[in-house]
Amino acid sequence: MDCVGCGFCCIKSACMYEIMLHGNKTQCPELIWDKKKKRYFCNLVLKKEINVKFLFIGEGCCCGLNSWRQNVQPQRDIDK
Repeated sequence: MDCVGCGFCCIKSACMYEIMLHGNKTQCPELIWDKKKKRYFCNLVLKKEINVKFLFIGEGCCCGLNSWRQNVQPQRDIDK
């Protein structure tokens, strides 16, 4: 399933790159909200600094716990 950019995966669980670069923060500074496209992107992916296949992008989009998929919006105060 394609990633819809809802941010669910990155906000709910730290990836190995976030932990290596920033420690285990609750809000990854690499997760950025694109106001124009109305979705989240990983800044490391955009800058092509990491191997995307290890992030499992899109894997959480079909998760039963992901209630955000149908309503993609900024989920954090810093995105407003």
